[in-house]
Amino acid sequence: MRQRAGAELRGAVLALAALLLGAVPALRAATAAELFRVTGVPVDAAAEDAVAAREQAIAEGEREGLRRLLRRLTLPADASRLPDVGGLALARFVRSFDIEDERVAPRRYVARLNVNYVPDAVRDLLGQSGVDFLAEPSPPILVVPAVREGGRLEPWREGGAWRQAWGELAQDPLMVQLVLPLGDLADMTSLDAAALEAGDEAAAAALGERYGAQEVVAVIAEPVGGAAPDAASADAPAAGPQLFRLTLQPLAGEIAGSPPLSFELRPEPTAEPWPAAAQAALGRLEDLWKQSRLVPAAHTEAVSFEVPLADLGTWVLIRRQLDTLPEVREVRVDSFARDRVEVTVAVAGGLERLRQSLKRRGFVLSAENDQWRLLPVGGPLDRRGY
Repeated sequence: MRQRAGAELRGAVLALAALLLGAVPALRAATAAELFRVTGVPVDAAAEDAVAAREQAIAEGEREGLRRLLRRLTLPADASRLPDVGGLALARFVRSFDIEDERVAPRRYVARLNVNYVPDAVRDLLGQSGVDFLAEPSPPILVVPAVREGGRLEPWREGGAWRQAWGELAQDPLMVQLVLPLGDLADMTSLDAAALEAGDEAAAAALGERYGAQEVVAVIAEPVGGAAPDAASADAPAAGPQLFRLTLQPLAGEIAGSPPLSFELRPEPTAEPWPAAAQAALGRLEDLWKQSRLVPAAHTEAVSFEVPLADLGTWVLIRRQLDTLPEVREVRVDSFARDRVEVTVAVAGGLERLRQSLKRRGFVLSAENDQWRLLPVGGPLDRRGY
């Protein structure tokens, strides 16, 4: 009896250990509202009294936040084409704000401002200016930090400064939702150094599946010069690498077709080298994601298709999906029957852009008898699936 009880206890302990070792953090994709929220805008204004100073500071902060948001949503190459926000009526663009670190003096107001902007108003502003823009945040992107030293690639070095730098960036997601793997035995088995070196898409996809991330990218740092290795130790020399060769290698997902992106970075003497390198690589990753999802501001095409219906509730849910697609400018119902709806949508980027966007939402536009039909991936339309 004791032996059986002991065996049962050992089995329970082993099962719990396996559960804990296999646990991965739950992912939550960022919302469009979060993408259109700008935080930490410093404000400092002086006026005839504290009330006037506060009003002036908030107005200046909302305007500066809008400038930052426009840069966030667009490519650096389009910076000179962004609209001037100096003369805009901000009430149309600002949904709400909150204040941190507020300090009030008789004639001065100092604080940090967090502003929530109206997505449709900001999109319209960029569209009218003819600047392509990102309209929604990325799904979770699994980032695999790796270090190359002496020609050897190490993706799972424990406790390294490179991994720590990416861990800090993942705490504050904005446009690109970063997920960092645990780096446990299961991860090492899914994607070892040889598979990473070969760009093994199947192995990377299996790793991403563990974390609920379809997009997987390796960020490889090769330090050149300097004395500090990739280590988080108080014994490490103060002088960090003088130069980094950085490579972003898309491994799985929509960005897997993009070629590796390599560049060199020489950190500022006053900057922490590994965090500076991670921040630079993150900027390139954001640009890579923007390029894959930019909404064209100029080209708009009318696309007509039929939507088979199971019931009225099905149409309500599908219409909601169409209205939330950032590429869709207008949805027009051409005819409505009990079992189908015929619609025409105005799409920025045209038919192919619409098909890609619908596919990400679980729908497919299928050509049948010279007519497009909207169907869910894998079966007929049924409101129970939505």
